[in-house]
Amino acid sequence: MVGIPGQSLSKVIEDARTLAATGIDHLSVYLLDLDKACPLRAEIDAGRLALPSEDEVADVFEALQDELPRLGLAPYEISNYGRSGGESIHNTRYWERRPYLGLGPSAASQLGGLRWTEGGLIAAWAEGHGDMEIQELDAAEVLAEIPLLGLRLHRGLDWGALRRQSEVLNLRPLCDAWEARLRGLAKEGLTVWEGDRVRLSPRGMLMSNGILQMFA
Repeated sequence: MVGIPGQSLSKVIEDARTLAATGIDHLSVYLLDLDKACPLRAEIDAGRLALPSEDEVADVFEALQDELPRLGLAPYEISNYGRSGGESIHNTRYWERRPYLGLGPSAASQLGGLRWTEGGLIAAWAEGHGDMEIQELDAAEVLAEIPLLGLRLHRGLDWGALRRQSEVLNLRPLCDAWEARLRGLAKEGLTVWEGDRVRLSPRGMLMSNGILQMFA
């Protein structure tokens, strides 16, 4: 976890080296998010704890992007690193927007333009009375989720394939508008284009929340 009170760059790197030395084949690095009420939020609001600055958090995140590959843990997604074969099969399915089926209370599933979530009450679900929430996405929403999720991956996205799909859905102007913005971000060093393939740069990964908002 990056961005917690009292954290230092040297301690984060030390922890990363200690973890890698155990032989783990996967490591996730997440930025602390305090957008909800919680005890830590209360401590910070009261002034008893202080969060590191945005620059300090950025320095830690970028240092890990450099250090973890040297430790054998290559980045494959914004927050995830793995040795060869150690990448998460489960989460990669989400990022590639492939169909998935969730079973049990509160489990989510997706197929094409349909997404549904089982009811969260265990007793009601066990008796077959749980309420299911069903969401039907329109064509533009389905198309938007492909770059929204796919640009999280370090290998990026085949924009040519997305462009062809947008033509089938009669959404080429929307795709072209996204492309213009992503190519503009390349001039700022936030995206990298290699032919028809686009990915976020290391700095773009750090600013991904803002960049990916265009698809939300």
